Order: sequence, then structure tokens, then C-alpha cells
Amino acid sequence: YLKIILNLLRKITLIIFCFLNINLFADGLTETQIDRFNIKDSQTSKLLLASKELLKNQQYVDVIPFLEEVIYRLEDDRNKNVIRTLSFTKYQLAECYMRIGNFNQAAILFENFSFQFPENELRDSALILSSQNYSFQSSWSNASKLAHLALENLLLEDELKQKALKSASEADYQLQNWDKCIRSLEVLFRLSDNNKDKSHCAVLLVNCFSKKNNFYDLLKFLPFCSDESRNTLSLNAAILEAGDYFYNNDEFIKAQLLY
Repeated sequence: YLKIILNLLRKITLIIFCFLNINLFADGLTETQIDRFNIKDSQTSKLLLASKELLKNQQYVDVIPFLEEVIYRLEDDRNKNVIRTLSFTKYQLAECYMRIGNFNQAAILFENFSFQFPENELRDSALILSSQNYSFQSSWSNASKLAHLALENLLLEDELKQKALKSASEADYQLQNWDKCIRSLEVLFRLSDNNKDKSHCAVLLVNCFSKKNNFYDLLKFLPFCSDESRNTLSLNAAILEAGDYFYNNDEFIKAQLLY
């Protein structure tokens, strides 16, 4: 009986050891574990496992050197499975930089990802995220370019399409590319499924049409501007400008309505 019990205990111990080994980083890594972790000499599989758990634990700063080492090792490998791992690792690295507020690095990495892996299913998301991160830095030309690149995909999902349109219209508005901005906003207006979003689009469209002295199209979207938005300076300036236009052209009813 003693021999049976000892064998049973050995098996239980082995099972526990294997379980602990597999889940070594299940709750992320402590600062001490990270300091002691030899990234350069560790196996790639171990780095990927540690990275997965660090990401799960939202340790975005800590995981960056792990991801960078994995990328360095896999960069020149042409194996399809390796390329898949490499692409996802690069996407994760870009996302980490975005999470910690390094928008410049995130924008560059997302942009590089979209060009290096044009067939990847995350390519459109990367283009849009790159555009958004460039917007955070007021790099409007880059933001506009990448958002419009995403919009070239005619099969873009509605959710991603709306994000791309928002980023494109914001950038083009800042660049005073009124025609491009209007095209994006009109599509976004049609796709919007709530009054708040429609109102936001309508306000920007009114401002754009005012800049182009297109006051007849301005009137089409004015009714969609919410009462709250009527207090904004730019909208009121556009309405007054439109009122002056109609007054000077003897269209007094439209002028009176706007005033």
C-alpha cells in the first residue's frame, strides 16, 4: 500500500509541476521577475508566452522589450507561420505604444504594418489607427492620407468605415480641404444611426458649405443641428454669413429665417 501511495504522490507532484510551469506567467510578471528575465537568452516560445500574459495583465510598458526581441528574431524568416506570428507581434507592439501615449511611435508602427502586410486582416484597422494617432499629434496630412487609404477598400465594414470617415473628415477640415471633407461627412451622415452623430456631422457640413459660399446646401443640413450645437461660435458665424448672403440677394424670407 505504501508503494502505491508513493507512486500516486509522485504523479500528483508531476502534474502540479507541469501545471505551474505552463502557467508560470498567468498573472503577468512582477517587477522582480522582469528584472531577472533574460530576454536575449530565452527561447522565442517563452518570450511569446510571457508577452501574452503581460498583455493580458495590461503591462504595456513591460512587454515592449519582449515584443521587440521577438520581432528581431523573426524579421527575416519566410515561413508562413512565422510571418503570421511576426505580423501579429508587430501589431501588438504598435498597440502598446498607443496605450502608453507614445502616439508618434504608434502611428509609425501601424503605418509600417499596413504596408508590410497588405493582405493581413488587420491592415484596415492599422491604417485607421495610424490615422488616429497622427491626428493626436495634429499631423493632419498623414492622418488624411491613411484614412483615405482605408476608405479605398469598398468592402470595409461599416464600423471601420465610420471610424475612417471620422478621421478623414477631421483631418481634411483642419487642412481646409472642404470638398474632401464634405464628401466624407455626407457619407458619415448617412451611416450615422443616432441623432447626436448626425448633428455633429451636420454642424461640420454647415461650416464647410459656409466656407465654400454654398449657402443653399447649407440650408439642407441646418435642421439636423441639435439645439445644444446652436451655441457654438462657428455654427452661428456660418448662419449669420448665410443670412447676409440671402439678404444681399433679396431672398428676405430665407435671411429672416436664418437671423
